[in-house]
Amino acid sequence: MEFRELTPSLVTFLGAGCSEHLLSGIESSSFIRQRNNWFLSNMPFGLTGLLMIDWGRIVGFSIEIPIEYAPLPIFGNNIIVILCYWTQPAISTSKHKNLLLVQVMERLERKNYGGVAVFSSGNLDTPIWEAFGFEKITECDFMGIPSNMMFRKFSNISPPSFQNPAPFPPPRQRKYAIDIFCPAYCPLGSLIMSRVIKQSPSFAQIAELRVHDTSSREVVIHSGRVFGAYINGKDITREILQNTPIKKIIKK
Repeated sequence: MEFRELTPSLVTFLGAGCSEHLLSGIESSSFIRQRNNWFLSNMPFGLTGLLMIDWGRIVGFSIEIPIEYAPLPIFGNNIIVILCYWTQPAISTSKHKNLLLVQVMERLERKNYGGVAVFSSGNLDTPIWEAFGFEKITECDFMGIPSNMMFRKFSNISPPSFQNPAPFPPPRQRKYAIDIFCPAYCPLGSLIMSRVIKQSPSFAQIAELRVHDTSSREVVIHSGRVFGAYINGKDITREILQNTPIKKIIKK
């Protein structure tokens, strides 16, 4: 395996990455363009990344950003946040995740941050993070599933704090309000957006659609949410990912 630091010239080298099994056609090319633009626009604010390459092909990567610019509902000082990490499904084993994360942690420790934070979505990778010296700071609902916010100190600093979600405003013009929280850097957000938009003719008379671009920290801090779909405040993320029709969800 070869490891290379993410640079502007290597952003396009990422290709489809984690979206390759989720999006196709126009949806995929649109997501890749938005994701690459977001990466490039945030590099001046400290966004970094590490690419894991095997025989000229990217098989894993990590993306990090300083906490004060992270589009996540967390606060702290002198902390770097691992925004996302991925290994190709064919090699997504503890061995290969460890291989990537060893390199990630060594370089982050050299960058003079006081600590590093990450969300362990669905708790699946929590044991891996604990093996790297991370501790669970809090449990939270992140990206529609129960998760842990993990933190590792490099020096004597305070851990980050987590902001709870804000209440949803009521619908303004319809009986129902559908809220979508969609970050440009995550293909799951694009997938949910696409599935809801395609159904819009079927619910336009009874529900209003409100889209929140959570690529922006300001939007995330205002709502306390990063990802997902909701009807009048009820989380319907899983139903949308399972292709359940919105009109059927409303009738429940």
